[in-house]
This record gives sequence, structure tokens and C-alpha cells, in this order.
Amino acid sequence: MAVVSGALLFLQGFGLGGVIGTYGLVLDLIGFVLFLLFVLLSSAISNAQHKNENVDLDRLYVKTAFADEAPDGNMVRWRPRAQGRATQIQKGMSHLTVVVAERED
Repeated sequence: MAVVSGALLFLQGFGLGGVIGTYGLVLDLIGFVLFLLFVLLSSAISNAQHKNENVDLDRLYVKTAFADEAPDGNMVRWRPRAQGRATQIQKGMSHLTVVVAERED
């Protein structure tokens, strides 16, 4: 639930959150995912333009998009417990990859 709260606060900072109603939380999460995809796609377009300054941005399309496991796999965190002990928390990570190409008409 902490991740969801952080995502909602992050969205509200950009003016994308604040949907009130029964499906508000689901809509906020969908908005957060769309925002992340927008940032990823913007970065891919910027990289294509930096690589080749003569590229026509109107002819670019998403050639491939996939998510795979990160090389490290898990991020390790520790949660304090009673009597001075600690419990390990493993958070999974993934990489998103988007490949854009220029259409050849």
C-alpha cells in the first residue's frame, strides 16, 4: 500500500491524480502507468533524434516493446523486528525496453 500511496502523491504532483469515486484508485494507477510509458517513449524518441539528426519524427513507430527481469533481479531491504532483529525484504525489479524505428514507405 505504501507504493500505491507514493504513486498517487507522485501523480498529484503532476496534476494527473485526484480522480474521486469508486474506481478512483484504479484510474490513478492506470494514469501512473500511462505517465511512465509516456516518459519512456519520450526518451526513446529523444535518443533516436540524438543518434540521427535527420530522422523524421512523424515517421517513427514502436518497433519492439518488452519488459524483462533486471540483471540483479531483486532489491534487498531490511525491516526492523522485535528484540533487535531484522527481516529481509526482497523487491523485484524489471527493465522496460522500447525500440523505435523509422517507417520505410
